Amino acid sequence: MAQRSDVQVDKILDAVGRDNVDVHRGPDGTVDYIRRRRLLTDVDAVEDVYGHLKRTPPPQSQRRSTRLEKLHRFDVDLEPDQTLDDLLDDLDRNVGEGTVTADYLLHVCTTWCGATEPQPTTATEPLDRNTDRAATGKDVRVSVVDTGRLLRVVRAHPWLDGVRGDDEPANIGHYAGHGTFVAGVVRAYAPEADVKVESVTTMGGTVFESDMVDQLIEAVSFDPHVISFSGGTRTRGDRPLKSFEMFYEQYLKDRGDETVFVCAAGNDGDEGLFWPAAFDWAVGVGALDEDHESLAGYSNRGEWVDVYALGTDVVNAYPNGTYTYQEPPDSSLPPATFTNGMASWSGTSFAAPMVAGLIAARLSWNGADARTSWNQVKALAVADAGAGLDARLRDARAASRP
Repeated sequence: MAQRSDVQVDKILDAVGRDNVDVHRGPDGTVDYIRRRRLLTDVDAVEDVYGHLKRTPPPQSQRRSTRLEKLHRFDVDLEPDQTLDDLLDDLDRNVGEGTVTADYLLHVCTTWCGATEPQPTTATEPLDRNTDRAATGKDVRVSVVDTGRLLRVVRAHPWLDGVRGDDEPANIGHYAGHGTFVAGVVRAYAPEADVKVESVTTMGGTVFESDMVDQLIEAVSFDPHVISFSGGTRTRGDRPLKSFEMFYEQYLKDRGDETVFVCAAGNDGDEGLFWPAAFDWAVGVGALDEDHESLAGYSNRGEWVDVYALGTDVVNAYPNGTYTYQEPPDSSLPPATFTNGMASWSGTSFAAPMVAGLIAARLSWNGADARTSWNQVKALAVADAGAGLDARLRDARAASRP
């Protein structure tokens, strides 16, 4: 597993607050995941959970604290010398395994571990773009769930023209421009797609899962053909994220083949499950190096990853200014000055929107549904597969063309 940066963990804790937050470290001392001391369960199980905790459940009218009909979340006070895992183990035994989970912190998949921070580039436009006029993404809606958009950057680049959505908060800091960069990657492969950027990962590039589902529901109200999310987390016992399970059942499942949820597979450099990319109803995307053939060392991999796409040295729009590097392996570099509105950036964060764009481009050509378009893109990748990969996208243009 790639070593996570304690610098980044400290920055995240500064952003989200250190009170009522649990940092879980693995045997090697590095951070596996971060959680709130908040439990998530569905309404049907609330009485059993509260009864075991010897607490009085709130009235029914006070239980639905998110827009998910059955999701209930509540803070807990741990006993002296009791850990959050102790409490969850106890609830597994006495209420039902997996009935109650913690509220995990999702992070954008760039500098959390083995990928890189943004680097200056002399390029003035994306290095790889789809120019096929038969497959442009026209009339296809793509929702980018990320940090928001930087309007000044959108206005400076023609391939971002018309990208709309929530403006990025001024305090995004270390992840400034992430959502705009991701939207730019989508547009590089689907230049006429209707792209809307949701502002979600606004706390140092992170968001708690139970807070994110409300924004996912907002994204679904956009009636998207493709949702692109470049974030996620590991979990206790590799168990799925409860709020995402419920979001799928309540909002996404009934859409059938009309919407595809594309997610970054994470940058841990191993086969451990990374959620939400690991859901069988999601498209999990790992990263290839700049040769479009080699699996990137930082990329997660395994049978649960659906496809691999370019994630290393991806070039797209970025805000101008001076950037101070803080993460290994880049922390030894001097500050960089960005002057041409572009950057080179690496991570599965940027492989996922490539696939989202390819699906949008394919859909505009075939007039089918999103799931069919994804299956066609994956079939092209599988046909080009090599040793050690389940599927790969070697030629982005070939995957988007008829």
